[in-house]
Amino acid sequence: MATCNCKQYSKSVRSYADLQERCNDGTTILANLELVESDSSRWLSIYKCPCCSQYWANEYPFSEQHAGGPPCPYQIETNNPVLWLEQNLGITLIIRQRHEDQEFYNGLGQEIGPEKCRNQLCKRLKIGGSIYCKKHHFEMVFKRDCTAHEKCL
Repeated sequence: MATCNCKQYSKSVRSYADLQERCNDGTTILANLELVESDSSRWLSIYKCPCCSQYWANEYPFSEQHAGGPPCPYQIETNNPVLWLEQNLGITLIIRQRHEDQEFYNGLGQEIGPEKCRNQLCKRLKIGGSIYCKKHHFEMVFKRDCTAHEKCL
């Protein structure tokens, strides 16, 4: 008979630390679950616990690593796992991007000036090695809004 670990691993994955912790336990969690549906183009699968019928999504947030990296299963609420898979992008991409954005932003250093940021609407000082403040340097590099840090807002 299969073992149910669903209650032990019911904590939501909300932060990068949660993601890393869940990846460490991912293989153990998946060992007792049954595959229901999979979308290999997005590295996303749905599993079901044979004991308690809890559904789980599984992602590979570090898919660039050898063999797809460690799995990251997390519990989901659904009555239709196939529809859930079609309508959801997963959660780990967002968590990982937020973490990596924050790391990049923090690595930019202080806004030291004495020159102002080259963005015409900005009153902040520029960072070393750039003509922009941290916010506008981030946006220049990634070509998207800076949401990595509350000071960007």
